[in-house]
Amino acid sequence: MNCEHFVTKLKYGKPMSDQVKSVVNSALIAAQILQFIGKHPKPGDLIEFQRVGYQHWAIYMGDGDVVHLTDQDGKSSISSVMNSSAVVRKDPLEKVAEKDNYRVNNKYDEKRKPLPTEKVLRAALEKVGKRMKYNITTENCEHFVTQLRNGRSFSDQVKNVMTHVTAVATVLLSAFAVFMFIKPITYISLPAIAWRRLLK
Repeated sequence: MNCEHFVTKLKYGKPMSDQVKSVVNSALIAAQILQFIGKHPKPGDLIEFQRVGYQHWAIYMGDGDVVHLTDQDGKSSISSVMNSSAVVRKDPLEKVAEKDNYRVNNKYDEKRKPLPTEKVLRAALEKVGKRMKYNITTENCEHFVTQLRNGRSFSDQVKNVMTHVTAVATVLLSAFAVFMFIKPITYISLPAIAWRRLLK
């Protein structure tokens, strides 16, 4: 309760505050603006599509189109893993998204300044229709678009997977080492225990 609530309760018998309404309305408007920005990219922006278990990436070209590294049908870059190659396609953003959520995500701009938009778009268009080598850890769709926008390839999803794999491997190796250490002690200790019992 603020001072406005206090005085309106005294006068009208009910606490009211236009200040609170104003703050709430401002927050709602801000949320709508953020949603609008997220769904309405500018040419050269990176678009992150939330697929099941991974993210697909594209670069926005304007007029509702994106350029992305994908399979022949433009459905998924993951299927390119089997062939070790993928094709660069220009497709409508909504077609690429299908029912998946997507957002503008230029997060790598903090690491490396983006190239001029015209240069990014020109480079992307020059690659449309070309078949390219595909490697999930070094040359995936995220690497492709970050190279275009930032002049250097990045892929946090690969880095995150590698971090998890390393963590799991460390745990497994540690467990194995502990098991191998305890096992010899058990073999050595059992005869000693048996020997003590014999001496009693």
